[in-house]
Amino acid sequence: ASIVSFSSPLIFVNVLLLLAGIFSFLGSSNQTSPSENVTFPKSTPSWAAASSFAPASPAPIAASFSNNYSTPQPAPPPAPNPFFNTILNQAVSLAQSGQKAQAYATLKTLEKDNPTEVNLLLWLAFTSPSYEEARSYVNRAAILDPTSTSVAQARIWLQNFPGQI
Repeated sequence: ASIVSFSSPLIFVNVLLLLAGIFSFLGSSNQTSPSENVTFPKSTPSWAAASSFAPASPAPIAASFSNNYSTPQPAPPPAPNPFFNTILNQAVSLAQSGQKAQAYATLKTLEKDNPTEVNLLLWLAFTSPSYEEARSYVNRAAILDPTSTSVAQARIWLQNFPGQI
C-alpha cells in the first residue's frame, strides 16, 4: 500500500524534482550550489499542460470553507418525550378523580419541554391552584389555537373558577 498518493502527475513530478534537489544539496560539497545539480525542464510537458491536470480552482475550496465555518446555527429542539402522552393521561386521570394537586405537579413536569401543547396548557389551567395562573394558561392556549372549542370552553369555565372573588 502506498503511503503517499498524488492527485495529479504534475504534483508527483514537482515532488520528485523537489526531493532530487534536496538530496543533491545534502550530498554536495560546499563549493557547488544546489541549483547546479538539479535540471528543470525547459518547457511544460504536453501531458502536464492538459486541462484535466489543472489544479482545482480555489473558489470551491473557499466556498466549502465558508460553508463549514459560517455563523453558528441554533441548537435543534429537544427530542420529544416518548412518554408525554402516557404522563399526560395519568395526570388527567388524577385530575378527574379529584386529585388536582397531584395532577398539577405531574403536568408541571411536562410544561418545560412542551410549552406549545394546547391540551397540556388547558389541563394545567384546570388543575391550577390560583385563578391568575389558570387565566394565564388559558390565554396562552388561546394564542396558540384561537379557534379551538376546548379553549372556548376553558374561557367559560374560567368565569366560574372555584374560589374566584
